[in-house]
Amino acid sequence: MDTYLTNIKTENNQAAKPSVISYVNDLNETVTGDRLQVPYLFTYNKDNKDAAGAKAPILGHVELMYSWTNIQPGYVSSGYSDGARYKNAIQALNTLYSRLEAVPAGLYGTADGTIRGANSQLEYKYKSVQDSVYEYQSAAGDTISGLEPGTYLVRYKATAGFQGPIIKPEGTTAIPYAAGEAVEVVVPLPGEQAAPAGLKGLPPTTAANADGQISGAKGALSAEELQSLEYRLATVTEYTYAKDVLPVHLIPGVYQVRYAAKEGIAASPEASVAVPAFTDRQAAPTGLAGVKPTTWENKDGKITGTTKQLQIKLSTVTEYVYAGDGETTGLIPGVYNVRYPAKEGYAASPAADVVVPGNLQEQAAPTGLTGIAPTSSENKNGVITGTTTALEYKLSAASVYIPATDKEITGLAAGTYNVRTAGKLGYKPSPDTNVVVPAYVPATGSGGGSGGGTPVVPVPSASPAPSATTSGDTVTTVATASVKTDEATGVTTAAVTAEAVAGLVSSAKAAEAQGKKAVLEIKIDAGTGTKTTELSIPRSAFNEVASGTNARLTINVENVGQITFDSTAVASISAAADAGTIVIRIAKVSLTEEGKAVLGDRPVYDLTVQAGDSKVAVFGGGKVQLSLPYKLQASEEANSIIVYNINSDGGLDIVRGKYNTTAGAVEFVTPHFSQFIIAYNKVSFADIAATAWYNNAVSFLAAREITSGTAGNSYSPNDNITRGQFIVLLLKAYGIAPEAGAEGNFSDAGKTYYSDYLAAAKRLGIASGSGNNEFKPDSYITRQELFTLVYRALDALGELPGKNSGKELTGFSDAADVAGYAQEALNALVERGIVEGDNGRIHPLDPSTRAQAAQVIYNLLSK
Repeated sequence: MDTYLTNIKTENNQAAKPSVISYVNDLNETVTGDRLQVPYLFTYNKDNKDAAGAKAPILGHVELMYSWTNIQPGYVSSGYSDGARYKNAIQALNTLYSRLEAVPAGLYGTADGTIRGANSQLEYKYKSVQDSVYEYQSAAGDTISGLEPGTYLVRYKATAGFQGPIIKPEGTTAIPYAAGEAVEVVVPLPGEQAAPAGLKGLPPTTAANADGQISGAKGALSAEELQSLEYRLATVTEYTYAKDVLPVHLIPGVYQVRYAAKEGIAASPEASVAVPAFTDRQAAPTGLAGVKPTTWENKDGKITGTTKQLQIKLSTVTEYVYAGDGETTGLIPGVYNVRYPAKEGYAASPAADVVVPGNLQEQAAPTGLTGIAPTSSENKNGVITGTTTALEYKLSAASVYIPATDKEITGLAAGTYNVRTAGKLGYKPSPDTNVVVPAYVPATGSGGGSGGGTPVVPVPSASPAPSATTSGDTVTTVATASVKTDEATGVTTAAVTAEAVAGLVSSAKAAEAQGKKAVLEIKIDAGTGTKTTELSIPRSAFNEVASGTNARLTINVENVGQITFDSTAVASISAAADAGTIVIRIAKVSLTEEGKAVLGDRPVYDLTVQAGDSKVAVFGGGKVQLSLPYKLQASEEANSIIVYNINSDGGLDIVRGKYNTTAGAVEFVTPHFSQFIIAYNKVSFADIAATAWYNNAVSFLAAREITSGTAGNSYSPNDNITRGQFIVLLLKAYGIAPEAGAEGNFSDAGKTYYSDYLAAAKRLGIASGSGNNEFKPDSYITRQELFTLVYRALDALGELPGKNSGKELTGFSDAADVAGYAQEALNALVERGIVEGDNGRIHPLDPSTRAQAAQVIYNLLSK
């Protein structure tokens, strides 16, 4: 607190008689501290000083002990106006987030009496008026206008933090935070230009010292700045126009930068910008290991090998915290990023990814269960008593469990039921307890039910001849399955005859003989109450699909979802050792209460394929496309809808996919079956506006942990991206795993965050380097380099789309600038509409920014 939070304000330390908490440390010293209410939210900037020059790293805070219930807009409480606490909280949060900078950045004056780049949280005064009161700027938007020429002081005005009392109608107390330090902004005389402001020099990224940069206050220079600036090394006399030669390949030194002269206006005074020399990067930390939690709560996982000099964060959040000495404890399962923080002369190191596995423990089988016979010959109202919502059950002959209801399960047929405690966060499902629901016996004793326990599977009936439609080079043939739905359990069972499948196979062979692709679809008309669907396909008929065609197989279940197996997946299922019937199941299930506490009440689908008694979970390198219906909830954004797969360790893996707004469905591809969760993971960055052209792209990638921010809560969209950074982005986007410890990597791969990704990219032929077995991962990537890597990745994965644009590379005016190695890639991507160019140009030699790179990947993944 004394070091980092020097100006902290709390409800306690603002009280007339603050209470003091204390403890005795390992040295038998009494340590005292302030008491604050949780949650305590504050904004922090380590560089901030107040108007008097004193350190003031906390910019504002909110300390309101409201619950989620009473913070709702319509919450009614005695003594309060309706929604009063909601209004208090919104006011506090809006004020808190109104300022995140230490000093205003990017301000500049123009000869029309205007300061540009401002915002509504600033105040200003004329510098020569030493005792004048700061006047709040009143101009709307990003300008302060109507100013006389001269030098102005501009700063963030004083703001307020908000805290209790929370039980009084008058609500919150506003606690003042001082105004910030001022910056000088010159408003030039008419016919003059002020010197450029807010420029900074960025050091080169390699020891060659040849790619230093001059950037703006908030990232790469804007198009307007590039059009008007010129620069020179202080030791030379000639200026270079920024629009002609971007200031991105600079050697270290002091540069003089000014606005170039234009008609009727002289060049501006110069601003000096120092480009530092290259300094060695810090290596990513090593020797770290994730240890799974010891209890089902999964709250005491840890990472060993950490030191107090390291920073750590869960990969799904943006802010780092300092690690523990020796080990960092109290962790939930997940992937953690661990790095060395920035220090003088050094940037933050690349992050090492450390996995803390989930913990799966055994549960005891349930006890105290009793089966009660149905009360009529229909055998439909049997009961199992003694159940809880933590249990799940199924008929012994079935394979899909159904969540149990509290106290008793009703509406059961006679038979033997398997009842178990459902799996939950940190726990495996328990062993089964077998409970017999006896058959109905008439009161006279003269009759009785059959006592069966086998679910009713419809006898496949003769179906209409399959119908075929042609779209482009693909023929889709559809057969409809016979179905029967148990309304009590929500289980729909379906079956197709061998004859119906033979008709599908015949159609596929005919299509393939004509050089067309074949899709075989089995349609299941399931009711709206269906929770589980089971489709049975005769084994001999399924084997004929695999051996006699190269067709894809689609299972289209109305109201439930659609599954499409590629031909490799079909062959893998057919090759299963068990010779029994093929049964494909798709079941809607629920998260456990522990899972809901982590993810919310999200939809879960359990997908299985069974060949006889053998389960087929992996498809031999084949892929399965899924489309699962989902309606966006209030305030949800489509780009932040993601899919998790529950892996064998109980952890969550993000699956490659997207939300299709038109279809109202989540679409994704998987090489295996298990449980899949439709989740929501909105990631925002302070420097990306909702209206930015790249907002959708960054939101989409960040939600899927393909990309992350830079410092703090920033994304730095206008910063140029390096070759190493793009390789990591590209391989993460397509689920290509890094190869740890691989031999034959590039000589400059090093041991850092991109090293293992480079090894994978080299082995797959995605990256071939720049000569001499070097990749130059720290150099900025040009557009032609970026698109060459994209093309090779798509080609290696077999995901190059067909030619459809009708364009060729030669149609661009700067096609001659494309290097020989990049011509095949760019021509292929132009023909496929992946590269469209700009005003007839393709700009192959321009560097790519983080925003542009994100947009390229988003355009591919979102199609």
